[in-house]
Amino acid sequence: DIRKARESLSSTTEKTKLYSQNGYALLAADLQNFRKRRAETSERMKSEEVSSVLKSFMGTFGKFGEVREKWEGGDEEVSRLVGSYSAMETNFINEFTSIGAREFHGVEGEDFVAAKLVNVGEEVNGEVEKGKVVREVAKGWEYKSAVLEKAKVIVSLGAEEEEVGVEEEVEDEEDDEVAGDVALEEGEE
Repeated sequence: DIRKARESLSSTTEKTKLYSQNGYALLAADLQNFRKRRAETSERMKSEEVSSVLKSFMGTFGKFGEVREKWEGGDEEVSRLVGSYSAMETNFINEFTSIGAREFHGVEGEDFVAAKLVNVGEEVNGEVEKGKVVREVAKGWEYKSAVLEKAKVIVSLGAEEEEVGVEEEVEDEEDDEVAGDVALEEGEE
């Protein structure tokens, strides 16, 4: 009986030791996963806050361009003022990029993606498929995965033949009607 009791105790001790090792490993893995999730959540929240602040400044880029267009080519004093204003714009862009914001472009021939692009016009274009970008009008800005300002683009309506094809169908129908009228008139004679 003592031997059976020792074997049982030894078996129980081994199982407890194994459970403790596995339990510790599981707890350590859970703790590591918790820390990882917390860091990811913290990074995502920080990214959302920064992108929100950057978005609030996006209107400033347009103002820089408006002033430059309005006053460029003026007399010497105005040109100097516009030059210093352009330097402010450059500093502003440099600060944006140092934070991690970057510009992106609407690329000719690529699909129009509404999440990143704004369609500001359409044109018939035989070289670019319908629904694809023909050209960029203004660049866009993004911070990490957040779009701060969409790029403005012109989108293709496709080749002219597509529009002409519709007109030809109408002309063919009109020709058929005229031919039918001629046949009726000949049949009346």
